[in-house]
Amino acid sequence: MVFNPTKSKKFANTIKREILMRYRPAELLYWERTASQHLFNISVTFQEFVRYLVETNKEDMNEHIRPSMDICHPCLVKYDFYGNFKNYSSDVRQLIEKFKTNPKFYRDESLHAAPDQTSKKMTHYYKTLSYRDKLRLFGAWYDELLFYYTLYPAERDSHKKLLGISEPVI
Repeated sequence: MVFNPTKSKKFANTIKREILMRYRPAELLYWERTASQHLFNISVTFQEFVRYLVETNKEDMNEHIRPSMDICHPCLVKYDFYGNFKNYSSDVRQLIEKFKTNPKFYRDESLHAAPDQTSKKMTHYYKTLSYRDKLRLFGAWYDELLFYYTLYPAERDSHKKLLGISEPVI
């Protein structure tokens, strides 16, 4: 699959419009009417995105942000490999070895920012959430986190620190 920035932007704008229509409909409609004049841009806040994740029925979510528990059904399917974006490079190398595939077409680089950069950004964003919103986010995504933390137990404390939650998480 080839990355298509136009397609990616189209997806982001679809989700963005859905969130804005729910939380700021008047501002969205005004922005759409004046878009040709480029008076201002409109963005979704992290708080709005979290509200959307917490308040939306997961079956109605786009598959890109829907919990993997609802898509991959790891409790029903007996997978013999679970990948993680944090370990993307080593996971791909492991799969190349397992399937005896030609590694010639794989470039050893991560698809996302370095873990410390991601952690810094997420710390910044999580600080914008109220304690209540953090707990709502964890509560709404409990099954997903429980599965993830079972696979990667070291992440549990990292997330607690990142979110600034003192209670035991899972």
